[in-house]
Amino acid sequence: MTGYDCDRFIDLSEVDREDLSCGICRNIFRDPVVTPCCRQTFCRYCIRSWLRGHSVCPFDRSGLTVTELQNAPRSLENLLGRLQINCDNKDKGCQQVVSLEKLKQHFNECEFNEHVCDECKCEKQPDHNCVKALLELNEKVNKELETMRQDNLAMKTVLQQLSTISKLFDPAPTTSESAPTSQTAIINDLESGPLPDSVKQKLPVWKKCPIDQVPIEHRVSYDKQINGETVYVGRVKNFSNLLPGKIVPSRNQCHGSVGGREYKHSEYEVLTNPHGANLCWVQYAGSGIPDGAVYGGQEWSHDQAYRGTDGETYITRALVDGVWVAGKMHAKQEGLMWFPSEGDERSHYNEFEILPKEWQLKPRGQRYHNGVVQDQIHQ
Repeated sequence: MTGYDCDRFIDLSEVDREDLSCGICRNIFRDPVVTPCCRQTFCRYCIRSWLRGHSVCPFDRSGLTVTELQNAPRSLENLLGRLQINCDNKDKGCQQVVSLEKLKQHFNECEFNEHVCDECKCEKQPDHNCVKALLELNEKVNKELETMRQDNLAMKTVLQQLSTISKLFDPAPTTSESAPTSQTAIINDLESGPLPDSVKQKLPVWKKCPIDQVPIEHRVSYDKQINGETVYVGRVKNFSNLLPGKIVPSRNQCHGSVGGREYKHSEYEVLTNPHGANLCWVQYAGSGIPDGAVYGGQEWSHDQAYRGTDGETYITRALVDGVWVAGKMHAKQEGLMWFPSEGDERSHYNEFEILPKEWQLKPRGQRYHNGVVQDQIHQ
């Protein structure tokens, strides 16, 4: 499991936040271990995940293997154990604050705790059956998605009507100079109202279809050979998750990952760029999400170990041990990329590239939500 979210702790000083945070997940240590080379401390899960794809320490780049990791000093364990933390079920109503060393005991006894099956991560019921529980969850999610689609269509209709009405009151341009011709003018339009058709028509589009039905020149590729084959940007639906991943044409499958596992689907969406929008890969800068990063999907994990990764994801690629891999970055986990690999989900720290759009210049937190960054133009 990755570390504990810093915001869960009570009266955590900035010094403790800095000294007790894992250098990989940026959260408070969970089951800490120490590297023998530089004596740096990491969460056991985080450093083991790192070493699946590397043979060096992430801090000083010295050679390192899992067997060389050492348990953290007892003094650190005692210090962590005394920290005061909110219950995992705070959002469900539990207001209990306990010491970290007693958190597991409290969680098992908490009256707000949902009894979750270890296999399927669904709530346990009398005569629990994993297959039945997953089918019921799938049906529930599909109903919610259908409701959201209907609401989305209704909102689009209203926006189109408002756009038509607004044009009646806008003076028509008298010269070509009055039309927005620069990128700055386009951004001003984005900030002032619904996305103009002149811009919307040029945006990349998610299409649900087999890869061979999309012309090669319209596909968005990772621009690298992976296992000797050009792969393309896609995403797959997995229960309530929408996972960005790689489409392998020879298999007609899209590979995504969530909760530590790789998932392969023959039904997927392809990111297409039929009008030649300016897309480019850029090196991750070490913090934040680049302006205009292409939105890949949403992720909601039922596993407590992966709750820190819930929310928006973005499209990434990286060179890992001499091989290019395609993956994702979570908005809540800066500096950490995740990618599918041989049935598992692996992580890669900081040295990766992310896919942004140059036309989208608005700061993070103020992105215009009618472009490809969200699903408003989903086809």
